[in-house]
Amino acid sequence: MDEKERDKQYRLWHSLDFLGVVTWVMNRGIRGSALIEKTPPRLTGEPPIVELDRLVKLAAAGKAPDVAVDDEQMEQIVSLFHTVALRDGSISSEETDAMKRFIKGHLPPGSPEMEIEHFLTAFKDHHSSDANLKETCHLLRTRLRPGAAEQIVESLYRLAYFHGLDFEERREVEKIAEYLGLFSSEIRLAETAARKSLEKKAD
Repeated sequence: MDEKERDKQYRLWHSLDFLGVVTWVMNRGIRGSALIEKTPPRLTGEPPIVELDRLVKLAAAGKAPDVAVDDEQMEQIVSLFHTVALRDGSISSEETDAMKRFIKGHLPPGSPEMEIEHFLTAFKDHHSSDANLKETCHLLRTRLRPGAAEQIVESLYRLAYFHGLDFEERREVEKIAEYLGLFSSEIRLAETAARKSLEKKAD
């Protein structure tokens, strides 16, 4: 799909959204506000054709689409990222950018920028401890959609590789992966995928 077709799909999507709001306003006037929902229905996410195009491109590249997580799960994931990022003593701008990319990629499509910034602030200011790491991972493990745990661990390895993967960071990521229920083979695959993606970006 070229940019012209993409723009056309977005214009149609916004037009339908506007039409839905207008219809809601007219219904409130005709039927009375007590009989209509208090907030207008809004279209969220990407236009269906644009989303289909994205999924086709991912499939052609042999990649799986990002798994969306809810707000509670994202809060728990943010704490895991913070734990790994802080292993070398501080959180760098590269690690902050990586966290932002993960948040934007895994929140439901159409999430407001303010929500993304909220989780990013939580990542930088979070206070975690080894005592609650296992519990956090257990809560995530029981609610994550298939494939999400692998994506989290791959992103954690990518985060750890930014400044050179040392023993402490590796052990922290492995511990989180084990708590999330991944097998050793799945952990190695996640690490390999993270390393290759960074090597490809560096070329």
